[in-house]
Amino acid sequence: MTFTKPDSDRPKVRPDVVSATREKLTVLLDLESAQYYQLNEIGARIWTMLCDDLSVEEIVTDLVAHYDASVDTIRNDVDSLLASMRGAGLIVC
Repeated sequence: MTFTKPDSDRPKVRPDVVSATREKLTVLLDLESAQYYQLNEIGARIWTMLCDDLSVEEIVTDLVAHYDASVDTIRNDVDSLLASMRGAGLIVC
């Protein structure tokens, strides 16, 4: 028996959302709605990992290795950002 993780463990970036980064600022453009979104440095890091098809667990593990915060804090922050991105239609699960 094989176990497959649910898609929500590996959110997908919508193909009609494009991004551009300059210095420490990343801007997302939803081509369908013409809405712009701005991400800070950590949000941009998460976006890049989503584009690279990393799972939520892989994203959390990466952030824990690079930032001085607890696993629970980082997981909650990642979950919150993903929920916002989902609500804006930027990612699908």
